[in-house]
Parts: sequence; structure tokens; C-alpha cells
Amino acid sequence: MNEQLNKLLTEHALSPKLKIVADYVVDHLQTCCFLSSLELAETLGISYSTVIRFTQQLGFSGYPEFQRFLRDIYIGSKGIINESIVIPVERLDEVNKCSKEMSTMDSVARYVLSNIQMTLADCSEKLLEQAGRLLLESDSKFILSSRACDSIADFLNIILRQTIPHVHHFVDRGQNIFDFVSDIGEGDCAIAISFPRYSRLTLLATEMAKKQGAKIVVITDKPTSVLAPYADVLLLARCESSSFHNSYVAPMLVAELLCVYLARMTNGSNRDVLKRIDEYTSQTGLF
Repeated sequence: MNEQLNKLLTEHALSPKLKIVADYVVDHLQTCCFLSSLELAETLGISYSTVIRFTQQLGFSGYPEFQRFLRDIYIGSKGIINESIVIPVERLDEVNKCSKEMSTMDSVARYVLSNIQMTLADCSEKLLEQAGRLLLESDSKFILSSRACDSIADFLNIILRQTIPHVHHFVDRGQNIFDFVSDIGEGDCAIAISFPRYSRLTLLATEMAKKQGAKIVVITDKPTSVLAPYADVLLLARCESSSFHNSYVAPMLVAELLCVYLARMTNGSNRDVLKRIDEYTSQTGLF
């Protein structure tokens, strides 16, 4: 048994029911790194509340924090990639060292589902409302991203433009990102998206927008992200993966949550816009 886990369990007096959870965690550490709290409860035939009570009695705020603890202590063992390694070629070497006992589908699915669970635990209706309110009350909305994060930005650009007016996404065609950000000012809002290794370009553009008085919604992976200090609203999404690259499924989930929440806030006021768009897209079939 890992010494950290052993020390934690021996320091707390657990009831017989909570000991059932403890015994399973000890015997199936790797599995518990990816099982959701509901899946763990179903596996053990106990209530969901018992699993939550177990984690809280050990001193954790909830199951996501406990699971992060398990994953941290399991780093270096089979099947888990050290998330402090962010350079792709170094991550590739780490991937090759890890056990290949799990199938590709199982490995990817476990990381993705774990990312989603932890992301949902960090997100809240209050944060979505705050972000949505900033966007609704701003004059213009600017989306800042680069490279792989452009996939999230492209989705936001399409859906937000169909929901609210004056949405702009930076595309590098004859201008640099600082030309683009130069138009941002007080009364505007920027959505900055960046994940490890954080883009220096996105960081500087976000800093520029903040200095010019814009409100900032940041979508990133953790509170210690280099973009976090600039955020008026911080939306967190886990991006851990079983390969050399980041996983963007959970960040895309956050983008979709924001879009859906904003659509509900506008209460169908974009009906005419959707009609105008569909009038022509239906003729071309470019859906």
C-alpha cells in the first residue's frame, strides 16, 4: 500500500461501512483513479452518500479532491502519466513507459470521464451565470485562443454569434493578435482560452485586453494557470490525457455549458437571427 494512503487511512477511525470503501480503494487503487463516485458506490453496493461521507471524513472537500489525491500518489506507477510533464515529446516517452495493459478505448475513456467528472465538480450555475452576464452586458465580445484551443474557440464563435450580437474571433489572416485586441476597450468582454503549455501569445493578448479595461472570462485548467490572475470569471476544465497531447473533451463541455446557459438567459431572443441564417444555409447545404 502507498505510504501516504496508508497514513491517511490509519489516522482516521472509520465505521465498518466506510472501511468497505477504504479496503476497495487500497486493493483497486488504479481503478479508483478513474471511477466516478457513483460508479464506486454501485460497484460496492452502497449508497452514493456513503462514498462522499468517506472522502469527507478523510478531510477532503469531496470526491473529486480525493480522486485527485489518488491520482497524484499513483503517478509513476502503471497506466498514469505524470501531468507535470507538458512537453509533447517528453510526454510521448512517458506514454511508452506506461503499462499497455488497458486497451486504447478503455484508457482514453477513463481519462475523459474522469476529466468530465472533475470539471463538473469545479463548474457551477453561479459561475455560468456570472460569465453569461458579462457577455450579455458587454458591447463587443472577443475570443482569444491559439493552436489546439482554436477548436474550442471556433465552436464558441459559431454558437455565440447565433445567440448574441458583436462576437469576434481572432483569425490570423494579415493581422496579428495585437492588432485584433487593439479594438477592445471598456464595456467589452474577452474570452481567453489556454491550456498547458499555456500560449504566451494568448497570455499577452489577455493582458492587453485587461489593461484596456475589458472584462475577461478565462477557460483554463486550474486556478494556478498563468491566465487565472486576469479572470473576472474563471471557468476550469481538466485536460489530462493518456497520450502526448491534451484532451479537450472537458474544455469543450465547459464551452457548451456556457453556450446553453447563455441561450437560456436570452430566452429565444435570437429567433430572428437563426431564421435569417437558415434561409441561406438551407439553400447551400453548408450546415
